[in-house]
Amino acid sequence: MSSLAAEQSGTFVSIPLEGISGDEPLEFPLYLQNRAGRPVLYRDVRTPFDASHAARLRAEGVTHLWVHEHDKRGYARRVEAGLEDLLHDRSVPTEERAEVLHGVALVVAQDVLGKPPGRDEVRRVERFLVSTATLVVREPGAFHAIRQLLRAGQDLADHSTTVAFLSLGLARQVVGAEPNTLVQASLAGFLHDVGLVGKPLTEDDTDTQHAERGYRFLREQGLPEPVCEAAWAHHERHDGSGLPRGLVGESIPLLGRIVGLVDAFEKVYSGQKTRMGVFDALRVLAQAYRGCFDEDLAVSLLRVFR
Repeated sequence: MSSLAAEQSGTFVSIPLEGISGDEPLEFPLYLQNRAGRPVLYRDVRTPFDASHAARLRAEGVTHLWVHEHDKRGYARRVEAGLEDLLHDRSVPTEERAEVLHGVALVVAQDVLGKPPGRDEVRRVERFLVSTATLVVREPGAFHAIRQLLRAGQDLADHSTTVAFLSLGLARQVVGAEPNTLVQASLAGFLHDVGLVGKPLTEDDTDTQHAERGYRFLREQGLPEPVCEAAWAHHERHDGSGLPRGLVGESIPLLGRIVGLVDAFEKVYSGQKTRMGVFDALRVLAQAYRGCFDEDLAVSLLRVFR
């Protein structure tokens, strides 16, 4: 089975076993998959699910459980509360921790970008991305494991999650593994389209004011200036053909250049009627946006996928 939002059967979704156990009783029921491939009740609401339960399941070869579709937010919040400890636990394979991280990221994005986020929601994103950057800096294979889970998506939550993780990866290629820079890059990617909250993602090319709205909103939330500038600059282009200010070359802030390139790539990757591979999307990007992006940055994006 695959990650939180990917593997579905009717009204159920599969979730990784790692990260669910805790001292608090369950706020949602857990299900096992029977031999016929159908979910059957395993633990009910208000019953415990601690490390001993998880250990027994692992010993039996169980790697995933199931929850109702409408309980995935409750699941993500339970995991999120102990996420830092899980990400530091090297006894859990990197790929499994990455799967949990990605599943939580999608739910955080759905929560935070479903309506204009308040200060608490923005701080929630910051905490989550600090944990992500710490994992990527500490373990060389972590970003590769996260990248393998990224998917094309047509809504703002999917788009923003992918842009956040790829912006982190591109920043690591360009400026190195300085944790604060990686946090800011991923935060800029996560919130670059916050000026579109409440509108269809397809409007971002026609709503020329959303970048400035996003910039002003993020400044009001007290976010670092490079993160705010990235929201304003992510539609600027290296040759001066972008919007809203027509900035040229290095007059575009670095995080704006990083997020702008990743944003354009993700739209090419997600926007094709016929599903294409990553390197085909990079080829289309190079042809369709010739001269729009710094060549060195484009080469670095290619390295992100190698």
